[in-house]
Amino acid sequence: MTSHDDRRAPAREGRRVCNRRESFAPSGPRSREGPATHGCRRGLGARGKRRNLSLLSVVVLDSIAATRLDCGPVKTRGMTSSCRAVTSLCFVAALAAGPIVLVAQQTGGGDQPLSPDAAMRRVHGIIDSDQSWSGTVIITDDVTIQDATVTVNPGTTVEFAQAVPGSRPTLTVGTAASASGGMSVLATAQQPVTFRTREGTNPGRIVVNVRNRISFEQPRGVSVSASSRPTSVPNDVVWRHARFERLGHGRPQRAGAVKAGAIEPAVAFNLLGGPHKLLISNCTFTGCSRVEIHAAAEAGVAVADCNFSEESERVAIQVLGSGEAAEGGRAVELRGNVLSAAISVGGAAAAVTGNVLAGQDACIVLKDDASPKSRIIDNYVHNTTKEDEGRYCLNCENPAASIEGNILRGGTMCVLNGSRKMSGNVFIGEARLNSRHVKNAKTHQLVGALPAEATFERNLLLGPAHSMLVPQPAATRPDGEQAKGPTIVGHNLFDGFGDSARAIHLNPAGQAFAPVGVMNNVFLRVPTLVYDEAGASGSLQYADYNAAAPTPQRAFDQVSIAGIEMGKQGWAAKDVRFDDVAALGLGAVPKSPPEDFDGELLANKASVAQVRKRLFDAYKPLPGSPLIGAGRAESGGEGAGAKTATIGPSEP
Repeated sequence: MTSHDDRRAPAREGRRVCNRRESFAPSGPRSREGPATHGCRRGLGARGKRRNLSLLSVVVLDSIAATRLDCGPVKTRGMTSSCRAVTSLCFVAALAAGPIVLVAQQTGGGDQPLSPDAAMRRVHGIIDSDQSWSGTVIITDDVTIQDATVTVNPGTTVEFAQAVPGSRPTLTVGTAASASGGMSVLATAQQPVTFRTREGTNPGRIVVNVRNRISFEQPRGVSVSASSRPTSVPNDVVWRHARFERLGHGRPQRAGAVKAGAIEPAVAFNLLGGPHKLLISNCTFTGCSRVEIHAAAEAGVAVADCNFSEESERVAIQVLGSGEAAEGGRAVELRGNVLSAAISVGGAAAAVTGNVLAGQDACIVLKDDASPKSRIIDNYVHNTTKEDEGRYCLNCENPAASIEGNILRGGTMCVLNGSRKMSGNVFIGEARLNSRHVKNAKTHQLVGALPAEATFERNLLLGPAHSMLVPQPAATRPDGEQAKGPTIVGHNLFDGFGDSARAIHLNPAGQAFAPVGVMNNVFLRVPTLVYDEAGASGSLQYADYNAAAPTPQRAFDQVSIAGIEMGKQGWAAKDVRFDDVAALGLGAVPKSPPEDFDGELLANKASVAQVRKRLFDAYKPLPGSPLIGAGRAESGGEGAGAKTATIGPSEP
């Protein structure tokens, strides 16, 4: 790329390389040692004349260059004859016209007056030598950084302003094929770096290809002669305190701004050919499409403490990985982010923790992974949609993942698919959804399918919902083997608030699934505890040591347990039932579903753990409660001398 000393950098793939810097001095002529007017060498004039240019002539020359005049091939340091002629005419016209305002023509944005000390750089084409960016950098067309590093200094603004109507300029770091490249973003909390699309132009985007770097460092224990060869080592990429505004192609940002087409990420990171590490933290994304990360095997990815708002599509963060991190840990870590759209992770062991999602597209999706190290913990997801169109808060396609301590609210279903380990969560339904098929639509299911041999325990399920838990476990495990044990539903609390048809719904659509065991649960304000749509014998394997208030109208509907009569040991023999909820001796049980917690969580006035504790405390058995000691201990048998436990999600 052309530099300020007018050395010609080789153009690649037939594209013209341009890196023009515009600088305005307050007064007086420019010295010979001062910066060149333009790195593109359009309108520099002969060296003898350039020494004596007044401020007036400098402005004229800058204006001419800003219009992107194509004066033919650039030869030597001087102008072509045609460009010199145009310059002379403009200079004479300017003298005759009187005072001149300092103006730089900016592609796509019109004329904008600048203060005398303002400075900006326009770039497009290939950058193949190291550069340092400061002030305002305008990207007018595709830019590729290859075999070079660009340092973006604190406080810099990089603005996409396409030169050709209809185009979407891309800033590419490195190439997907072979060339390496780097961008060092030196942002701070006090001086963030901003990447944005200029108003009224089509959105730009950023693509970062991370490759191994060449190192000449001597490894420990290796002789000097043996280590003299360069080695290829992975890269660590860190982007902190950056702001991204109106980048990527999602939904149209305004009428007629872009045509419908494939979604393009606002920022894409491709971690290629090595166990690279990527950290994106304390960044803000406003009006952008997704951040998309492709991680090769053994790479490590972390997105932490970032804020996403006004997303232009349904996904805010998408990570596509391959296996586990190099140290054998989790390859992907997404923590402490605030979003109104979805998080999606696939193909990698992931930890999704402490995120707050609130919006009609808010959800967490974990797919294409069977790692037992994946965790979804301490997140708050409120899907605020009012439409009954199949949206959800969580879809976990990894049966081995741990789902613990989350608060999930709203949607047609709170959980589309669960895992074998779900504990300490709160699920809250939506009372009213707009539906073309159901008159009084509400959340259909709080928790949908569970895998075979799942343990669903110590959760709060708060209606309203048509069915609160629909286990429907498959008869076979993901490895293809037959399920050896039942799915256990224990120590949970179901509160239907008088607006839920049933607590547990077995065998939806009349299909028989693996058996379920139900014990040590509390059922409040639901007319039916367990309903079997298929009426299949053996679907319910065990149902005892549960509590209900008020006494349900029909506790078990179309249910049978093979070899056991209702009221005998194993089927409602040890149940605790009262006509009044107050008789259970619980805490401050709410009369209606809780309001959402969006405001205090988004304002950081409370943590997810604090809100969850408040909800659990409302249903905690008080001293003297008949639930204490009335349950069955998991490790204990039945009969005289058997160990006992507290019914419900909390121990005393």
